[in-house]
Amino acid sequence: MEIKIWGIISLLLVLAIAGCAKDGNVVKDNISDDFNATLAELGRIDAEHGTGILDYTQGVSYIRWHPRENPLNIGEIDLILEEYDKLKGSTEDGASILIISARRNLLDSERHYKLAYKTAKGQLTDGFRCSEKDYIIDSIENLELSAEAGHKAIADLSKIFEKYPETAKLINVSKFWVKLVNVTYDDVANEAGVKEATFNSRCSLGETNQTISDNALPTVKASDAKTSDNAPETAVSSKTASNRTVIIR
Repeated sequence: MEIKIWGIISLLLVLAIAGCAKDGNVVKDNISDDFNATLAELGRIDAEHGTGILDYTQGVSYIRWHPRENPLNIGEIDLILEEYDKLKGSTEDGASILIISARRNLLDSERHYKLAYKTAKGQLTDGFRCSEKDYIIDSIENLELSAEAGHKAIADLSKIFEKYPETAKLINVSKFWVKLVNVTYDDVANEAGVKEATFNSRCSLGETNQTISDNALPTVKASDAKTSDNAPETAVSSKTASNRTVIIR
């Protein structure tokens, strides 16, 4: 009888320990060999291309004005993205998938930000021609995609801290860093909104050849991109693949 009682107690202890392995969204966080292997492979890619997660501490716009010692062009970025995809497909480890996804999204955000500024025709800061509409719309879309990819990276990193707190100690960034970098992607999204609002406010229908000088550019908030209920609207579809519609007032 005493043996049966101790058997029951032992079983209850095992169940209690198993229950403690999960706390809300926190899973049992033994750092896996797979995760260590993933970090090693990410380190190899970084060493080969001169990249690192801390490159994004001040945001993708900072990288534009302060390029790495060996700046990445779009072709090189595409090759690294392919390496991330292969690495992600080679593991089933949850924490590994999240850190690879985060690094991929950070780089993809940088890629779109570079594309947003690939040509002077898509920019508004030094004056522009309304006939450059397609270039401007392409730039706005890439800024939006940059912000979207950046926010996805932040979500990936946040999940690592939430679900794998011990593992998170190995990724070389803090929760504060994640929050700080998230703000930079908010700024990119706002940059896209301001650019769209400025274009819409200055280029009227039928005046596609007018030139807007830099001293004529207004200060426009992103929220001004929406017309008021009483304002007449004319939809003009761009020739870009996404068929984005810009409202010209």
